[in-house]
Amino acid sequence: GEIDPKALDAAKANAKRAGVDDCIDFIKGSFVSHPLLKQQSKDGKKTNVLDDATQQSLLVVANPPYGKRLSPDETRSTIYRKLANALLSSSSSRSIDCAIIGKDLRIMREAGMPLDVAFSTKHGGLNVVAMAGSLPTKTE
Repeated sequence: GEIDPKALDAAKANAKRAGVDDCIDFIKGSFVSHPLLKQQSKDGKKTNVLDDATQQSLLVVANPPYGKRLSPDETRSTIYRKLANALLSSSSSRSIDCAIIGKDLRIMREAGMPLDVAFSTKHGGLNVVAMAGSLPTKTE
């Protein structure tokens, strides 16, 4: 999700230029209210949006808020833990590949996702790291 309409329009234009716009779901809204992070009760069991999906593989690319983009009641560790919990608690057996951009490598690793550092760069004037990898499926 993205709350800045200009950033969302730029992302859509970039995806169109790259020829991948039909492969991406663009969602306007706060990262913390994304359907992926919402736990639902289904017959007394907690599920998330991944559990209801088909058995196709999934690629999750996330640039969660950090720095000034966080609200006062959010912390970087909370954001990454919510994302990790949503992805790792899915009862789906489909493969999930994940790439996450963030500012604090230690906090990203503490979230518990088995990702490796892919590269470091500057993003919005900040030093950031991208981590990527495949998450274990329920059959592993």
